[in-house]
Amino acid sequence: MTVGSATKPREITDGVLPGKNYPNHSAIDFYHHYKEDIKLMAEMGFKAFRTSIAWTRIFPNGDEKNLMEKV
Repeated sequence: MTVGSATKPREITDGVLPGKNYPNHSAIDFYHHYKEDIKLMAEMGFKAFRTSIAWTRIFPNGDEKNLMEKV
């Protein structure tokens, strides 16, 4: 869905169209930027950080054999 306002409703589009703003497509992308993100948290004085990883990212088919060989 695209961004909307008080005078313009959000739009449902077929795919991502150029020139449209899709606010739900933005994320922190910790998966690709974890080293920089952890460094920034340390600089800010954070003493703890909690995250989770979807098992489907690690085992997309759910039926992988010999899992320890992949680790």
